[in-house]
Amino acid sequence: MSNRKKWGFHIPLQPEFKMKTAYYIEKREFDQKRNKYYLYYQFKCNSISNSMMVIPDGCIDILFTCVPQAPYGKVCGSVLRSKEILLVPGAEYFGVRLPAGRESLNLNCSMKDIVECEIPIKDLLLLDDPAHQLAYIPSFEGRIQRFQETIGTIFLKEKSYSSVVRNALYSIHLSRGNITINDLAQQSGF
Repeated sequence: MSNRKKWGFHIPLQPEFKMKTAYYIEKREFDQKRNKYYLYYQFKCNSISNSMMVIPDGCIDILFTCVPQAPYGKVCGSVLRSKEILLVPGAEYFGVRLPAGRESLNLNCSMKDIVECEIPIKDLLLLDDPAHQLAYIPSFEGRIQRFQETIGTIFLKEKSYSSVVRNALYSIHLSRGNITINDLAQQSGF
């Protein structure tokens, strides 16, 4: 069962990315302070489902396992090849997908250190177990709000980009990387 259009944003999943979930919801939101779009999503694994295929897309995901007994948050860098990641069967997950563009992230490491890695978020942000903040909030909207008010203010830089750079990154993201430099140049006039 999938509720992909509930929040007014629809990304068709690649066939290899699909997984069986009890539910899946997402919301795309524009952050005016940072001039970026972020994709918030939440899903619950089936009781027998314990893995998901991820594909290379240049994005970074912040993924929280929202199990009150054992909450966990991690930053997942983009993969170089499709691969299967393990999940906890029956667990609920909340995630934030950050588009390509390192300049908007406030990390204590380089992008090279994140590619193909899953790093505990508490190691990067030096916070008191930020996963606990989200695990006990029952609603998707509540988790988005809490993320924006707490973790997001530390993790995401407030930075403005030129409209050319912002539009180029947006075009790359929308095309899922299937755009040439010539096409970007033509779109931007540079």
